[in-house]
Amino acid sequence: MDEVGRFDARRFHGVRASCRHTAQYFLKFLQAYAAEGVPIQAVSVQNEVDTDQDGRMPACSWPQEYEIRFVHDHLGPLLQQNAMSTKIWILDHNYNLWGRAICELDDPGLRKYCDTVAWHGYVGGAEMASKVHDAHPEVSMHWTEGGPDYTSPDYLTRLDPLGANLYSGHAQLVRVHYGLESRTR
Repeated sequence: MDEVGRFDARRFHGVRASCRHTAQYFLKFLQAYAAEGVPIQAVSVQNEVDTDQDGRMPACSWPQEYEIRFVHDHLGPLLQQNAMSTKIWILDHNYNLWGRAICELDDPGLRKYCDTVAWHGYVGGAEMASKVHDAHPEVSMHWTEGGPDYTSPDYLTRLDPLGANLYSGHAQLVRVHYGLESRTR
C-alpha cells in the first residue's frame, strides 16, 4: 500500500512471485463458476490496469511488462494445461492506451494466449483503437465499460465506429438484455 492506502503493483516487490498464485486464483474462480453451470467466456487480468483512481477507491496498477509476463508465463499456460476455453483479454482500459495494447500484442508469448483487447470509453476516442486494428487486424476488440453519458441517443454509435464487439456495457444493460434482472437462485 502507498501512503493513501492504494495497492500499487509497481511498489509490491513480491508481485512476480505472486503471479503463480494469482493465476491459480483465476483458475479456481473459473472452475467454480463452471461447476455451477456458469462458464466464463473471457477474463481480463485487471480492470483499469493503469490507474490509481486518484485514491477514491482501491486500485491495482499492472505495468504492461507485468501483464505480458503474467499472461504468457502464468495465466495462459495454466488455463491451457487445464483445458479451459476461457479467453484472456488485455488492457481493459481507455482508448488513449492504444500504444500499450500494440506493445503487448507484439509479444509472441502473450499472443499465444490472447487475441483480444478490452476497451473503456472514458479517455480518448474509439478512433484510437483503429491504430491497434491497423497493427493487428486479426485481433478482436470489445468495449467493456463506458461513461455516464449512456442516456445519450448516440451513445452506442459513438463508442464503436470500427465495428468492435460490444460485449458488455454496464451491468444493467447486460442484465436487461439477458433477462437476468428477474432470475433468482
